Amino acid sequence: MSETRSLHPKGSLHRLQTILAKKPVQTFLVFWTVLNLLQVGLMELTSDEGYYWFYAQHLQWGYYDHPPMIALLIKLGAMVLPGELGVRFFNVVLSTGGLALFFSLLPNATKQNGRTYLVLLSAPLLHYLTFLLFPDGPLLFF
Repeated sequence: MSETRSLHPKGSLHRLQTILAKKPVQTFLVFWTVLNLLQVGLMELTSDEGYYWFYAQHLQWGYYDHPPMIALLIKLGAMVLPGELGVRFFNVVLSTGGLALFFSLLPNATKQNGRTYLVLLSAPLLHYLTFLLFPDGPLLFF
């Protein structure tokens, strides 16, 4: 007899729980990235981000009050995606990479503990820096 897949929602929920238990770090990073990309695409630029966008239109080796990294990230992001999503895209990518590097330094027991993820999700400053574009955001990666 051939085995059939269950269409019952409980089967899907069980598969999701299995994935969460086996790969909590990867699941968290995917959730974090999707959440940030949704926010990035729906929010208008702040006045500071508009100022940095202006920097990106006229790339230089340095600016009066900031190094050129932020302008370069905006320029590259605008080449890949349009609008606010393009302006903030590489900030989301680098912040996700920074969190991945952070998790790689943690012991395995800490990675399996769900409280680690709740603490990160509840840290407003960390969340703020990972989807709004400020010079401090990419520093999470570097």
